Amino acid sequence: MATLLLAGLGMNALCNALTGLMTYTANNEQLRSVTFWLMGSLGGASWSTVLSLLPFILLPVALLPRSARSLNAWALGESEAMHLGFNVSTLKTRIILLTTVSI
Repeated sequence: MATLLLAGLGMNALCNALTGLMTYTANNEQLRSVTFWLMGSLGGASWSTVLSLLPFILLPVALLPRSARSLNAWALGESEAMHLGFNVSTLKTRIILLTTVSI
């Protein structure tokens, strides 16, 4: 669990560094677009963009609820989840892949 948490913190730091680099190298127009994008603006989105992202949204939405029981068991701890019959290493891999695809 600690490794997963530290990996998430490392990825957060890397993404923030890339966002800072993007902001630093942007000209005035690009900086305005980056700022609005970071604040959640969908002004540049089109329906073709939404449709191209649809599989990456529908796959996790369909598969993540099927992992609810195993996630509840994993919340008790890894050893408890293993004693309840769940394969924790497979669960970790599946959850990491599905959440990565959904982001």
